[in-house]
Amino acid sequence: MNQEVAQKTKEESSPTPLGMVVVCLVYIALGKLGLSFAEVNPSASAIWIPTAVSLASFLIFGVRIWPAIFIGAFLVNFTTTGIIWTSVLISLGNTLEGFVGAYLVNKFAGGRKALNHTHDFYRFLILGVLISTMVSATIGVSTLVFGGLASWENYGQIWITWWLGDATGALIFTPVILFWAASRKLKLSFKKILESWALVGAVFVVTWVILHNSLSFSYFIIPLLVWLVLRFDPREVSGYIAFFSVITALNVNAGTGPFLNYDQNASLLFAQTFIGVISLSILPLSVFLHEQKLAKWKRDQLAFIVESSNNAVISRTLEGKITYWNKAAENLYGYSAKEAIGQDTYIITPKEKWQELNQITENIKEGIRIESLETTRLHKDGSYRDVIVTSSPIIDDEENIVGVSTITSDITEQKKLQRAALQERIKSEEKLRSNFLAQAAHEFRTPLAIIKGNIDLTPEEAKKNSKLNGVFDSINEEVNRLSDLITNLLTVTRKKEVKYRKLDLIAKFDKSEPKEGEELVK
Repeated sequence: MNQEVAQKTKEESSPTPLGMVVVCLVYIALGKLGLSFAEVNPSASAIWIPTAVSLASFLIFGVRIWPAIFIGAFLVNFTTTGIIWTSVLISLGNTLEGFVGAYLVNKFAGGRKALNHTHDFYRFLILGVLISTMVSATIGVSTLVFGGLASWENYGQIWITWWLGDATGALIFTPVILFWAASRKLKLSFKKILESWALVGAVFVVTWVILHNSLSFSYFIIPLLVWLVLRFDPREVSGYIAFFSVITALNVNAGTGPFLNYDQNASLLFAQTFIGVISLSILPLSVFLHEQKLAKWKRDQLAFIVESSNNAVISRTLEGKITYWNKAAENLYGYSAKEAIGQDTYIITPKEKWQELNQITENIKEGIRIESLETTRLHKDGSYRDVIVTSSPIIDDEENIVGVSTITSDITEQKKLQRAALQERIKSEEKLRSNFLAQAAHEFRTPLAIIKGNIDLTPEEAKKNSKLNGVFDSINEEVNRLSDLITNLLTVTRKKEVKYRKLDLIAKFDKSEPKEGEELVK
């Protein structure tokens, strides 16, 4: 899934020619700035922000950005060594560094959204910061040695400097680029702007105190870090860390501050490591707190939606105890939330539906969702409600099923309308049938009357004819039988609605027949 999201993001953010030029120029500018801090070798610096530019560019724009990174790295290295083939190999290592880091982060850490979640942040740290930077350090230092630009005796020192410079650059500056690329708008109130400037001033003061004394004063920064994490989002936090890193590096380069050690390179590594530890301490915490804020906001939104829903929403434990009861549930069942929460679900379930309820619980325990079950439930006043119920499992953070969430729609009125419509349809069909039978009876009676009339008009001499002996009698008998049947059929179709009324059976004990339109009832 992370690959699909990352691929979609890359397709939507394909670099334009102008964008590639800008990335290339930024890489060159930051590369030359980084090499100005180089001590152990002209091509290896303890501060290397271009790694962050490369990694962030591959995450944002995808693999198509590689020409901008490669050309920028080549120009930085060629203007430093003046050797084409070594510059090509070192530039290849710089490009592969960003590509490998972005590939691993896309595959295992959520892509450009890796810094939005705490668990992804640490994957980003391991894959995008610590592992991928080894590619550039190994290719770069090996090229310097084989190109005669460094000795084997200094391989380890140069490699450590190269790797730590790239790693701290990626750790401190990649979050700044990714956060600001995701959201460039500043939505700060006037009070928030004043607070931001106050924090900037405090950072200057504390930084001056630390850099002009000793590391024993470094604990002064702790209140600022707490203030920063609690009051600002990860985007602003990453910006302040980068700002503090730049100030520290400039002071070390100027030969001031508590990070000065045996030589400038070691001092720069010491300072960047200090800032890296700060970043590792507060940035994940800031991300975590931001996650919690977003989660709370989502929960509040969901709670509002559920509470204002027209459907009754109820949650209960697997043992049947009600734990949530929204306003619609109060309207449907007649119990207030205070009355219902803590009670057993049986209070709203008819006894004949208890087995059904238990079966739903067993299915939920197996992770089976029950959708659109048409059943009945019980109101507080004892009346029944026709409902449609959808039940889903409630799952905790450890993927355990801990309860049942039920959404119930009241279809009582709909069922009444359906029954009324059914009765109306039955009446209509009965009327059509009666009309048809009446019409049929009339149609059959007419020819029978003609047949009977003709028989009655037949001379007696013809009826006594030996060849027709009994024929006319048989025809007449069948005509009379059919006529009786048709008369009965007409009687059925004309049957009036029976009106019932109470009769005094004792007074009628004389077995007198009821009057027309009356029937005896108990």
